[in-house]
Amino acid sequence: MRTVAISLSILIAAGACFAADFTVLDGDRQAVIVYETGAAGEAAKAWQDLGRCLKLSTGRDFAAVSEDAYEPAMGDPIYVGMCSPVKAALGTDRYGLDRDAFAVIVQEDAVMLAGASPWATFWAVCQFLEDHVGARWLIPGPLGEDVPARDLITVAPMRKIYSPAVLSRLWSGASYGGDWSLRQRIHGRYHFHHNLLKVFPPELYDEHPEYFPQHGDARYRPGVEDHGWQPCMSDPGGTAHAAQVAREYFDANPMAESFSYGINDGHGYCDCEGCLKIHRPLAEWHGFSGERSVQYYTWLNNVAADLERDHPDKMLGCLAYSAVILPPKGMQLHRNIIPYLTSNRADYWDPVFRRQDQEMLRRWSAVTEQMGIYDYAYGMGFAVPRIYNHLFQDAIKDAVKQGVRGFYAEVYPNWGLDGHKLYVMSRILWDPNVDVDAVTDDWNERMFREAAEPMKAYFALAEESWRENNFGRGHWAYRLAADPQQFQIFPPETIAQMSDYLQQARDVAQEEIVLERIEFFSKTFDVTRVLAGNYWASYEVEDLVEEGASLTDVAQAMQEMASQISAVDVDAFMQERVGDDPIAFYPPKQSWITPLKAGGITKSLRWAAAQVTSVELDRARASGTIDAATLRANIDAQITRLFGEPEGMSPAAAERYTLMVEQVRAMATKVGTAIRAEEPPNIDGELSEALWDRADVLTDFITWGGSSTAQYLTRARVVHDGADLYVALECVQDTSNLVTLAAPRDGSTWKDDSVEIFMNPERDSYEYGQFIINAAGAFFDQWRQREEQTYAEALAHDFDADWATKVQPDRWTAELRLPLSELGVDPAHDQLLPINFVRNVQGSPSEISAWFASIRAHADPMARGWIVLE
Repeated sequence: MRTVAISLSILIAAGACFAADFTVLDGDRQAVIVYETGAAGEAAKAWQDLGRCLKLSTGRDFAAVSEDAYEPAMGDPIYVGMCSPVKAALGTDRYGLDRDAFAVIVQEDAVMLAGASPWATFWAVCQFLEDHVGARWLIPGPLGEDVPARDLITVAPMRKIYSPAVLSRLWSGASYGGDWSLRQRIHGRYHFHHNLLKVFPPELYDEHPEYFPQHGDARYRPGVEDHGWQPCMSDPGGTAHAAQVAREYFDANPMAESFSYGINDGHGYCDCEGCLKIHRPLAEWHGFSGERSVQYYTWLNNVAADLERDHPDKMLGCLAYSAVILPPKGMQLHRNIIPYLTSNRADYWDPVFRRQDQEMLRRWSAVTEQMGIYDYAYGMGFAVPRIYNHLFQDAIKDAVKQGVRGFYAEVYPNWGLDGHKLYVMSRILWDPNVDVDAVTDDWNERMFREAAEPMKAYFALAEESWRENNFGRGHWAYRLAADPQQFQIFPPETIAQMSDYLQQARDVAQEEIVLERIEFFSKTFDVTRVLAGNYWASYEVEDLVEEGASLTDVAQAMQEMASQISAVDVDAFMQERVGDDPIAFYPPKQSWITPLKAGGITKSLRWAAAQVTSVELDRARASGTIDAATLRANIDAQITRLFGEPEGMSPAAAERYTLMVEQVRAMATKVGTAIRAEEPPNIDGELSEALWDRADVLTDFITWGGSSTAQYLTRARVVHDGADLYVALECVQDTSNLVTLAAPRDGSTWKDDSVEIFMNPERDSYEYGQFIINAAGAFFDQWRQREEQTYAEALAHDFDADWATKVQPDRWTAELRLPLSELGVDPAHDQLLPINFVRNVQGSPSEISAWFASIRAHADPMARGWIVLE
């Protein structure tokens, strides 16, 4: 009897451990949603969304009441938020919750969904709906919401607290997705972006010029939204001011965890006596600069120490970027500083790049207690799928081991191309050890149901292509964005295979929602097909160029290219297929999409133009007589002889070829004359001197990255007097809303309504002078003498120049005097000057255009026309 009794007791005790399931819905038995009294923001959204999704699943309305109005007779409760029973169930655990942590507790008679913050409570609801109702938010919008129909929902008892491995997870550019990113547990807590111009606003200069950098003998007065400077980092008053700004921010926002001291997005560091004492440049490492690391982080440590006196737990975020990207050797960062290291983990396909990036993190982990990483997970700028989830997991696993606690990315997503990329990334950020293949399979199976297998193959091939077909070297920033070379990752056979997978999916799809989802991804891939097809049609020309083939061979290849290029109007096709769907394809900047639409065509045409011009220039030099009109005529004749009339082509192809030849002709004949002036013009911006009427008019600007004529009219004229070049600019546009925010000298003038002038002393030489003037007369100049030269070194050269502008209602004009001698140009011996003009219009619509076609970097010496110096 004793033994039986003991056994019975054990059975009774064991049975008590197996509590019954909680019933959400079973026949007439239905739970009630009980939310925390006073719930607001994401916490209110949480209980409302719970009711909405339960109705989507069951077809039933679920009552929702505040905690103070709830009575047990209403039904078993699903508590949402920190209601009293939830606090009791959590006990002391709730005091140790990270603000992003949340709990899902299921008892026989209650469900408890609550987080340490309103947004964490929302995530608790999302987790419950995902795990126990089967809801998914696969992509933004109605197409991506998948909530299965159920007439019975019961949940087994459980208790789990969810906490993220990466504490701050944030990306930008996904606003078109609405609450989608929030559902994926994306929420930032550390501030680190460019912010010093707000800590030291320009209006502070009049009272405290000592807070601003000393350049030469003078303190720099910044312009509005001017990033081309950094504050003085040795002035005690400036350091105290910086700490006080954060102190006031935290006092006004007690829940904020951090404040940003991110450097301005430029250089312009202070070189006063005090700053030079703490300025210890670090040796370059794989091309990275620590030129100002010690100076900046010494200052930031001093700010952190000041702030710590009364805000000991507040974080100071910053960017490890540009001249401060290397960790400061020989010093430890204050425990409250969290630097964000910029890099591009999409390029982890390159083992050398991967090793260097991980070594950079290890170097940083030696000097800081925690850090963040800043990534470039772009969709915008790409017309190919850019999926690299497994590489991303490798990066995040290593980063977390090195002490990374924050993540930020610029994403601007094309969900129609990249599908599950951000969905999977969000789960990796929460748990770096998540089974990526399982998450991906679930995403495909829920998105495509009966068509899941071919769509799995479609996305797997896209990811494999990014990982296996990539080329060149990895890069720390925007590699291949807006660059038609990205199509090399997806050769014609890969495009064909992916198209076949899409067709297979259509063939087996039965449900209307599945067909709609396949069409969503098909329409964006159709854009890829057309743009990639045009790129590969031009590839033979590019290949011949690389091999140094003759112009005759190139001309023949251009005829073949004209026959292979898609006959569709790319703009019309993109509008028809994608239209204004920002979820499928992020609305790109024109300057980012134009090069992709042009593919390699513009590059090929530009090369042909440059080669024809080069041959004729050599002949002119050899003859000893250089005349712009004769040069243009000879170039024109050569193009007619070399490229000839299209033969054996369809009428449409012949028309395209003829247009290409005319584009080559328009670029190649960009040769002008700088007449010699007996008396220099008065630099007042008026363009009133008679000599400007006699000067060549350089116009017919071409859109950046493309080959079409600019919509904004620009006229440039040049004259010289043997020592200086004089430039007159006439920029037609509505001037009522000009953007002119740059500082008077060496500010970010290229972000304004402005014109840039590039001059190379010699043909094919990297060495160039860059001059920019905006409509308000702000001037920028730099002297780039070698590729490895730092920006600060190039910017340090101030040319002996003069400039002025005038603004009229329908145009703005400018005059400049630029010293030829400082560039090493002597008109008595160097009659040919490589030059280009680039127009930046910031209005609506915005536009970048150039006199001679510019594809990527305006600094490219191939992007030059010619001026004959009389």
